[in-house]
Amino acid sequence: RLTTSAFPGDGATVGVGMPIKLHFNTDIPDDKRQNIVDHIAVDSSPAQPGGWIWFTADEAHYRPAKYWRSGTTVTVRAQLQGIDAGNDYWGLGNWTESFTIGDSHISYVDTATHEMQVYSNGALQWVWPVSTGRPNLQTINGTLVVWYKSQVVKMDSLGLGIPRNSPDGYFEDVYWDTAISVDGFY
Repeated sequence: RLTTSAFPGDGATVGVGMPIKLHFNTDIPDDKRQNIVDHIAVDSSPAQPGGWIWFTADEAHYRPAKYWRSGTTVTVRAQLQGIDAGNDYWGLGNWTESFTIGDSHISYVDTATHEMQVYSNGALQWVWPVSTGRPNLQTINGTLVVWYKSQVVKMDSLGLGIPRNSPDGYFEDVYWDTAISVDGFY
């Protein structure tokens, strides 16, 4: 049977950049993916267009064309009962979840100037210096989401394959970290 875990969860309040993440309990073959997302409706009030993208064979994300509008209610309706997901997996049920979009908090980072502008509900609040990568160790870019915050993170260059004792190496505590991925980017 095909099972799905969804994020954000039912009743959650999330930020304007948060995607809908669906994780399936099996890899979905390429030829079945479109049919799966065709059976998952995303309704928002007020209405906002968006679309699905498959990140991996078992995970699809939905994002609006632009940031969600604050105050939006989003409802996800999956009609997967009887749907062939491939590999002898079949949808056995339908489900619905809703969540709300909170205030807008958007930060823009300029890696050339090492500066971050922080906006809250469209108004510039702060401009701060930030540390970003170098040409050979670039910071990831694009529209990223804050997944969680940590007071302190042990940063270890070995995780990137860089020896600690090399000129690019490090092994230190870094304070007030904001995770922009679930796999080690802060």
